Amino acid sequence: MKKIVTIIFLFVTAGVFAQQDGIIKGHILDKEMANEPLMFANLELKGAEATVQSNLFGRFEISDVEPGSYILEISHAGYETVELPVEVKANEVTEIQQSLAAERLSLEEFDLISENNKVVENLNSGLASRQKE
Repeated sequence: MKKIVTIIFLFVTAGVFAQQDGIIKGHILDKEMANEPLMFANLELKGAEATVQSNLFGRFEISDVEPGSYILEISHAGYETVELPVEVKANEVTEIQQSLAAERLSLEEFDLISENNKVVENLNSGLASRQKE
């Protein structure tokens, strides 16, 4: 009888200790498209070496995360990268909802050389041309 009680006690305590990790889950949205779900966003939990991708509905889940403070980096091609501080607690689910804005691109000034050997300058401020020397 003592062996049975000991075995049951070991299974119960092992189950309690095995579930001390937390979960981070949430929803990634597209700010430019009236907060529609953003599919295939990349999420990296820095310090835990966990990387996942949002699904077709913009949802994600990172399970088996040890309790502690982390930085969650959210990125997607063509969107600004966001870093969020996240606090994970034992046996709790941390919910995240984040919208990503489109990345703003700016072009540097450049010279455009045409076939007739002229250089077109300052495309940003209007067209001006000069003969190439």
